Amino acid sequence: MKLGKKPRFPRPQSLILAHRAICTYVPSEELPVYEWRKSNAGTPNLRISAITNDLPRIVDLYSGHFFRCSVGSQPGSIHKTMLSLVGHLRKALNLDTEP
Repeated sequence: MKLGKKPRFPRPQSLILAHRAICTYVPSEELPVYEWRKSNAGTPNLRISAITNDLPRIVDLYSGHFFRCSVGSQPGSIHKTMLSLVGHLRKALNLDTEP
């Protein structure tokens, strides 16, 4: 194990901001499932998973405004802002073509 900073959990205000943005701009067919987990490197994060347009989507929220998302069978992409995360999800789920 590497010596250094202890891995931190995401801050509550970051979680609320992410929850509101994802639920407002990326609709889902069912209620999202929230779970605390640790990545392979041991970093704690909150995973939000749901289904939109019959595609499963997963968003991992890390401390310090760091997001990882994957849609369907696509490999995960990393985002540093909520705007780029929501834009990527809407594009991957073909939500921008709806009126």
